[in-house]
Amino acid sequence: MIEEEFKGYNVHEQLGRGAFGVVHRVSKEGVRHYQITLKVNYAMKTLIIDRQHPEYEVHSKYFDKEIEILSSISYRHIIQFIE
Repeated sequence: MIEEEFKGYNVHEQLGRGAFGVVHRVSKEGVRHYQITLKVNYAMKTLIIDRQHPEYEVHSKYFDKEIEILSSISYRHIIQFIE
């Protein structure tokens, strides 16, 4: 069941929730692989803190650091940063 769409991704169920982010299973159709079109599943993490919250800048910096770290590593048991 698709709950909503966000930036071209179909958002499905929530997979987890942390101190300042929530992770959903999302899918994207139309990914070309050789001669077929695939529906690919991803995990999407979003900040759950409002931009007006006094702690937003701190949480945003932690989130950016997490993206930087995930972008720099490649290991089969760690989710890869896509965009």
